[in-house]
Amino acid sequence: MRVFFELLRERVGSPLSLASLARDLAVSPTTLRRYLEILEALVVVIVVPPWHRNIARALLQAPKVYFNDTGLHYIRTKDGAEVDFCLSVEGKLRLLLECKLADAMPLRALQRFATQFPEAEAVQLVRDSRQLERRGTITVAPAGAWLAELAV
Repeated sequence: MRVFFELLRERVGSPLSLASLARDLAVSPTTLRRYLEILEALVVVIVVPPWHRNIARALLQAPKVYFNDTGLHYIRTKDGAEVDFCLSVEGKLRLLLECKLADAMPLRALQRFATQFPEAEAVQLVRDSRQLERRGTITVAPAGAWLAELAV
């Protein structure tokens, strides 16, 4: 389980394939699924499932694992376009959220999903940004200030 834990740490934020990890560790995927369930029960990790209008398609996509509780989903297309987090309310996408260290230029995938889901707010959080700005339908915001507003 210790090696599994270390391998999960290396894959934070990436789609998780238990079958691939099971081959690497020479154990069954069922064993790893149990380990993952234990880590979830201990609130060590959270498994973030993909969001898709078609629930059956979402079940076929790999979840992501994080070591904190985000309560969110992520969204990804077959061709690899991906946004870090999305929030749905009553089955409707409400927020698309991309996180960057310094790049204030809106990610192409975020632009794509913002166009595809115009009812969802599209935000690119930038840690090193100092001011809020609008770039088309996307808000580029300083991460600290935007996150601080969530607490209000």
